[in-house]
Amino acid sequence: MDQGELSFSKPGPDGLQAWYDQRDADRRQLARDVGLPIGHPVECELNDGAILKGKLELAENLLSIEPDRRLDLELRIGRCGFRVRDIARCVRQDPPIQ
Repeated sequence: MDQGELSFSKPGPDGLQAWYDQRDADRRQLARDVGLPIGHPVECELNDGAILKGKLELAENLLSIEPDRRLDLELRIGRCGFRVRDIARCVRQDPPIQ
């Protein structure tokens, strides 16, 4: 597998901003792939019956996510961490939670 490079000398926006933009695009694609509203306020029920409300986020900033490991992906709402496979139900909440 080839390792990608971070180009900090791209024309246009500065290189760090370009990296942030690409990371955000990757996060949005991941959210579509796993069918979860990552980055949005949700009500989430876990398999053990716990119900969490808040912004659904990745538990850590990842440079890349292997497709076969998406169900093991660590998520969090507030300080509570869990895996994609632990989710029984997840519903996006509107309006956004402040």
